[in-house]
Amino acid sequence: MSLSKIRFAPTDFLLGLCLLVISITQPALADVAPPAQPPGGSIVPGESTQVQMRAEIVEVTVQPLPYVGAPELVDKTTQAKVKASFSMRNQGSAVEKMQVRFPLMDLTGMGDGFGNYPQIQDIQVRVNEKLVPTTRVTTPTPNTWDKNAPPIAWAAFDVTFPPGKNVAIDVSYTLKPTGYYPVAEFRYILETGAGWRGPIGSADIVLRLPYDATPQNVLQGENASTSGGQFAGNEVRWHYENLEPTDQDNWAGDIVTPGLWQSILDARAAVQSASSDAKAWSLLAQTTGQAAHDQSGKGWLREDGSGRRLADESVKAYEKAVALVPGDPGMHAAYAELLWRIILQYKYPTSDIHPGPADATLRRCVDEINSVLKLDPKNEQAQSLSDWIQGTYPAIVGVTDTGQLTLATPAPSPQPASSSTPPQPAPTATSPGETLTPGITLAPTTTSLPATSTPVLASATSPQQATTLASPSPPIPMPTLSAMLGLGVVAAALVISLGVVLALVWWLSHRTQK
Repeated sequence: MSLSKIRFAPTDFLLGLCLLVISITQPALADVAPPAQPPGGSIVPGESTQVQMRAEIVEVTVQPLPYVGAPELVDKTTQAKVKASFSMRNQGSAVEKMQVRFPLMDLTGMGDGFGNYPQIQDIQVRVNEKLVPTTRVTTPTPNTWDKNAPPIAWAAFDVTFPPGKNVAIDVSYTLKPTGYYPVAEFRYILETGAGWRGPIGSADIVLRLPYDATPQNVLQGENASTSGGQFAGNEVRWHYENLEPTDQDNWAGDIVTPGLWQSILDARAAVQSASSDAKAWSLLAQTTGQAAHDQSGKGWLREDGSGRRLADESVKAYEKAVALVPGDPGMHAAYAELLWRIILQYKYPTSDIHPGPADATLRRCVDEINSVLKLDPKNEQAQSLSDWIQGTYPAIVGVTDTGQLTLATPAPSPQPASSSTPPQPAPTATSPGETLTPGITLAPTTTSLPATSTPVLASATSPQQATTLASPSPPIPMPTLSAMLGLGVVAAALVISLGVVLALVWWLSHRTQK
């Protein structure tokens, strides 16, 4: 076919070109998620029944794993041994023999998000303390939008329930966590227990750690562990009475990964025994700073009080570490990033409140970035932080020709107009025992701290504001000059290309008409 025989629809061509331009300039907005692991769950009857689940006790015993790879793979850093014990009673008058089932995979059928559909493998079942065999059975998956989703797998076993008798069923297995480092989440499905007669009489879930459980290593609050857990020693316990479980009752326990928490305990002990040990202070700063991050995987800090105390502990440890090892650019950069997160989340979480150039935390953050750039001018972390801070607060943060950050000079305090009459002290301006000397103005108590002072971590918002302003979205850094020039070149190239295409379309359309 010759070129002259081809006919173009200019409007269709232009529409396709516009779509192409949009696809080139539109940034990718996709996100990633950690591989989801199958949760355990309550046993399910195979048919309508008069058997009641009188009591359920689930013990989740966390075990650290000797893993030295990428820490973000939390399922490689820890696991839990689970024992779910059920006390069952046939409330009817006839013997019931049935096949009881235990879920081996996520009942949503969603899989792990990476095309895999993991299952619990090492399940063991005992009925009245006797080990019984299990068989694998399946039910249709609710995941009808994924053509590759397999049926839901269950471990099935036969049980006889005599009338008026208690039957003990124990299910043991290994549970893998899901989540973003440094948070590992263990899950358990309670809703499957709704198939038995009446409510679950009592249910207890016990999360057991290899060390004391505290609100610092077991996360609390929105999108974290199921609320209401009671701490005692190395355990956290959740208790329910007469529970008619739904999907809203399914349990989640979010913990700081055990290897990280053990490192914190070791570092705390080390600085107590050797207060000038730079390595111990560095380890404490890094580990507490990591543990202060939330479970989003996006670098944000926890909003709960225990998370904030971890961030405060990390700040104080960084202060000691950079004083003892001033020539480590990585330490300065990590300290600066922690301070920046504190500024964004704890002190000035919304755009309508922002720091002034005298803010002690901002000044220390800028000092730390400048320290990094002096030691390592090409440090990517420091450069990224520098761009982010300039883009967020362009009115008060600038940059010198050498790449160092600068802060605007704080406005001086208003001074009284000169007068031949000596100023008279106002009675309400003095405290008991204080006198004012004529002609001398006392500095206000809110005078800014020097750049070397310890950063102030108190929030600038009221408690009411803090409630409504939690979990801020990350500010978008302003584009640099080079980025803007690059965008201009791309835009110019697209305009020229569009003109060439339009000319070609016009020429072809006129040629085909001849």
